[in-house]
Amino acid sequence: GEIILTRLGVNIPVQKKHGRIFAYGCMDLTEKEYHLGGALGSEIMKALINQNYIKIYRNTRVIDIIKPLESWFGVIP
Repeated sequence: GEIILTRLGVNIPVQKKHGRIFAYGCMDLTEKEYHLGGALGSEIMKALINQNYIKIYRNTRVIDIIKPLESWFGVIP
């Protein structure tokens, strides 16, 4: 997974540098669904933003998907 994520532009975090949990299932209390939490989830989100796949709106929980995320993973929808 590390090689693939690096190729996708994700900066794989080193746990000691960030001082936070690398990855875990985090419950979204509004949606009652789990998402990827921790340093890895944050870096994946940054890569998606930097590559214009998603747009976030500061101080809100709103995310717009600009391009199909399947194409980021190399999956044909």
